[in-house]
Amino acid sequence: MKPIGTKARNWLLTFHILSISIWIGTAAFTILLRLFNNHMTSDEGLRLLHILSNKSDQLIYPSVAGVLITSLMIATMTKWGFFKFRWMIVVWIIFFANIIMGATVLSPLKKNILAIADLDGLAALQNPIYIRNHALLNLGGIIQVLLLAFAILIVKLKPWGRKQV
Repeated sequence: MKPIGTKARNWLLTFHILSISIWIGTAAFTILLRLFNNHMTSDEGLRLLHILSNKSDQLIYPSVAGVLITSLMIATMTKWGFFKFRWMIVVWIIFFANIIMGATVLSPLKKNILAIADLDGLAALQNPIYIRNHALLNLGGIIQVLLLAFAILIVKLKPWGRKQV
């Protein structure tokens, strides 16, 4: 496929950067929000905290879709391709690892702590399952944000050259 022009490529990269920024920013905000979980003093406060955490998905899911769509477009419409460069392969692995971890690990943990909080209210903060799942959710979220930041660093530095054919 013939590469796109400079102006179109710049717009594509702008949307790509905007999408990844929304993803990382929302994920970081959600982690910070969850860290205040243990400081809640009322059922309503805890419920509001979980509602805000849950609403963050309305930003994260479209931004992940935006990153995927723009990544596919960048890979097919520019010189970078899918597997031409080692750094690009690592970035794809990080991207899909994040999606798989979010869908198979973090989402069920989030649903679990929300269900416990709805059932127990403020007493959920004393529930060992809630405490464990909440800690795992925070840890997984931090790992995701760090992996995304690492992927951005790789894209910026492009530390490995072309893959030998």
